[in-house]
Amino acid sequence: MVKITTIVTVSLCLLLVAFSGTAKAETIIYTERSLYRNIIVSENNNTRCIRFSRSNSTQQSCFSLKDPDSILFECNRMMLGALYLHPNPRRILMIGLGGGTLASAVARILPEAEIDVVEIDPAIVRVAKEYFNFQPSPKVRVTVKDGRVFVKRAASNKEKYDLILLDAFGEVYIPTHMMTRQFLVEVKQILAADGVLAANTYCVGGRYDNESVTYESVYGTFFNLKKYWKNTRVIIAKHDGLLPSREVLAKNAKALEKKLLQFGVETSWLLPLFSTEQDWDASARLLTDLYVPF
Repeated sequence: MVKITTIVTVSLCLLLVAFSGTAKAETIIYTERSLYRNIIVSENNNTRCIRFSRSNSTQQSCFSLKDPDSILFECNRMMLGALYLHPNPRRILMIGLGGGTLASAVARILPEAEIDVVEIDPAIVRVAKEYFNFQPSPKVRVTVKDGRVFVKRAASNKEKYDLILLDAFGEVYIPTHMMTRQFLVEVKQILAADGVLAANTYCVGGRYDNESVTYESVYGTFFNLKKYWKNTRVIIAKHDGLLPSREVLAKNAKALEKKLLQFGVETSWLLPLFSTEQDWDASARLLTDLYVPF
């Protein structure tokens, strides 16, 4: 059901468009109540966004109507940093579609890669196609399924991926069954021996310590990329726990620079974010299928 209206709102930290301090007019161009959530597509200053709540103005995905190639969300640009660890992955799994901007960018950066995109909500897939220029193809396959169920079945079929991108969000945060140690172990089972995992999370709040020790318990030391003022955090880990040196990261970044720059990813911005500093409470309790206190 389509409804056009105009409201006033201010996007929160996930929308990577500078906050001017004043509310701006937003035009809602589509609304739908799917099986899983409210879906709201809006436009503001030549930017089109999708969010999952009328009361919560946090955007899930946005793209520029003037420059569709540009990646507006810092978290998505940070997730592309996983390519600094594995510049040429042949098989890629993405859990969570949103508007499909990250999936579209990865497909163009790596045209020879086989990409599986998993999204639980068929309405999101349809909206991504109709409003965000997302185009599945023989190499970009979309499966409508719960991400954890997909991972379990992939593991039982002995599937292996060179790169896995976790970007599944509900109205408020990551679904709890995809935050636990058991889930991360299942994901590790389908990572190739030199495979890389990138996960989009938050960098502040009560979840930070628990998430950190949980990832560390499965993957060992990981790169912790953060932008505090946007509450943005991306965890990048390797299956074998052997992270590349700063020199190797810089070499790979230079080789990828032209490809990434067309999407607004600058090496001078992204490379300095790579850190292995452990700034969390190591005594925090692990998140498990029996314990997710949020």
